[in-house]
Amino acid sequence: MADIKKMITEALHIPVINLFDPILPPCATWYPINEITGLTGDGKEEEILESYQIDVWDRERDTVKTRGRKLKAELMMSEEPISIPDLSYQFDNNGKIWRATLTFSLIGKE
Repeated sequence: MADIKKMITEALHIPVINLFDPILPPCATWYPINEITGLTGDGKEEEILESYQIDVWDRERDTVKTRGRKLKAELMMSEEPISIPDLSYQFDNNGKIWRATLTFSLIGKE
């Protein structure tokens, strides 16, 4: 897959931080969720599904919504074979911060 960190940085112009770094908005985090075998034939793996999650963080709800939609469009327009990203929004009570969450799967072939 294209470099996810680079895609986020170029699309949103915000820093991409490591998963366990302090969240100082605006910023984004991403990580792989899982990897499973898709199609098999003659005992060989022919397709792999890699699932990813991207979180976009900010103090303002409207900013998170705008950035989440923009990133979803960028992912869908990429030349990579991916599923349609699922986009949701949450408010973190502990950090008093908004988050847009995108989850999607990348289809890879052996």
